Amino acid sequence: MKKSANDCQEIDTETVKENIRQFMKNEALTVVDLKELLGFDSTQAIYKWRSGRGIPSIDSLFKMSSVFDIPMEDFIKKDGIKPKQGEKQSQKEELR
Repeated sequence: MKKSANDCQEIDTETVKENIRQFMKNEALTVVDLKELLGFDSTQAIYKWRSGRGIPSIDSLFKMSSVFDIPMEDFIKKDGIKPKQGEKQSQKEELR
């Protein structure tokens, strides 16, 4: 049986906000670091995501997923991003 739109989950901006903040903390990334990794011209979108005033586009989720080797859904589901253990170096260190 097909589901109706009312049966589907919506993306929670609060969850996305917390997951992005947690991910950045885990990787010791600043907003500017993430902007550079994603190839953005400004930090405006990232600040919107971190404040819960917006969510990343599918393109942005795909970029973050590719850059950090994390499934896209981990950015939008509750408890999606866990601290990594045993990592050699953070993404920030790779920028240098």
